[in-house]
Amino acid sequence: MASNKNQHYVPQCYLKKFSTSSESKAAICLYNLDRKKLIKNAPIKNQCSKNYFYGEDLVIEKALQEIEGIFSEIVRNLESKNHVLLDEEKTFLKIF
Repeated sequence: MASNKNQHYVPQCYLKKFSTSSESKAAICLYNLDRKKLIKNAPIKNQCSKNYFYGEDLVIEKALQEIEGIFSEIVRNLESKNHVLLDEEKTFLKIF
């Protein structure tokens, strides 16, 4: 499979916070409205994505990866007990 072909329009870092399993096998519970079916362990990597959603040139995809990486780091830091949210982190989260 081509690198960065499967592009998410809902960032995986959002979905992982609702994950029911480990990081390597991250999955979520989801309900398929069209099929009226509950799927208890739907892999995150296949959800809310399409092949080349942002284009095959990967310019937007790579820019979003950078921004999502910053978001993930801020959220990870928030999970630690003594983290105080810095003003620049607050601003980033508001914009994100």
